Amino acid sequence: MVATLATWGSLGTSFIDSTKSDGSEKARFQLESGEAFYGLKKYSFAEKRYLSAIILYETANLTSDLGYIKALANLGLLYTDMGRFTQAQFYT
Repeated sequence: MVATLATWGSLGTSFIDSTKSDGSEKARFQLESGEAFYGLKKYSFAEKRYLSAIILYETANLTSDLGYIKALANLGLLYTDMGRFTQAQFYT
């Protein structure tokens, strides 16, 4: 099961044709992947996806996008669930 999740998670943006995609699509995919992993309690995978989404939103200069704000909030919630309260404070 873990190998399947790792394989699915590592696909990342390979489902999205990078020549036809803007940063928002890639970021949204990472955000949704993070939410899926969070729901499965695969917190390390979720953390990587949320951080990737945040970087993609920032790189595409989409910091006013609702997805960006959601990624930040989700990361704060994730850190709280993991007991990493100092890190959670930064995002909440």
